[in-house]
Amino acid sequence: MSLALATASVACAGPAHGATDGAQCERKYSDERVRQRLVEKKYAESDALVHVNWKDCTYYIVVWDQPVIPDAQRIYLMDVDGNIRLRSPL
Repeated sequence: MSLALATASVACAGPAHGATDGAQCERKYSDERVRQRLVEKKYAESDALVHVNWKDCTYYIVVWDQPVIPDAQRIYLMDVDGNIRLRSPL
């Protein structure tokens, strides 16, 4: 996967509309633990490429199945309690 593709996809995983700017809370999960939760909850296969971004008390997660296909990523949101949901299409 090209760096430009990865960068563009991660930019799309930014805060959802209505996210609280400047929200203060502590990050509870490491990137690896977020990945494990995705696999446990059947949102991703164990070999999927996963990128995690933590901002405003929300984990923004981009998942690419293997082999990576451009524009086939899925974007999830996870709250500080570990609840995962699919982000609405842009």
